[in-house]
Amino acid sequence: LDEHPAHWLLAYIMWPGLARDLVLVRQPEPPRGPVVVFDAPDGWKVTPSPSGLELKKGRLVGGISVFDKSTFKRCQSQLGQRSSIQPPDYQATVEVSEVRFGECFGKKCLYLMTAPERWKQVDYMLQVPGGYVGVFLSTRTGTGFNESPFEAKLHTLRLSTPD
Repeated sequence: LDEHPAHWLLAYIMWPGLARDLVLVRQPEPPRGPVVVFDAPDGWKVTPSPSGLELKKGRLVGGISVFDKSTFKRCQSQLGQRSSIQPPDYQATVEVSEVRFGECFGKKCLYLMTAPERWKQVDYMLQVPGGYVGVFLSTRTGTGFNESPFEAKLHTLRLSTPD
């Protein structure tokens, strides 16, 4: 038996407590950092993720990620730099602006590509009560979207410490 290529399998199957470990329901790990609190607009599906929140409404997707201060500063300084690395046959515009939504403030970057296909993404790098976040909204369906209803709720964004 020791010469069979799968002899280790027998030892594994006979491991004490294997049956218990296989049926044991693992509890999710508690959050390891700040928790994102956001009152999303009506119709949005919000799912917690290890680094923040995942957002979805129809074909529109988004996310909110928690950043430490140095990562936030680096990412904020890089907003809008896609235009310098895109292939020459791409036609796109990039607009970066300062924004404020109540106590949340920072930069907004709007990417609009018109060729070779249509695409839109909006990124926000925001300082919010409790810390720093990056937010993105995107669709790759060739249709545009209006981010105004989403922006109307960004004032509710904050970070809280886990209990």
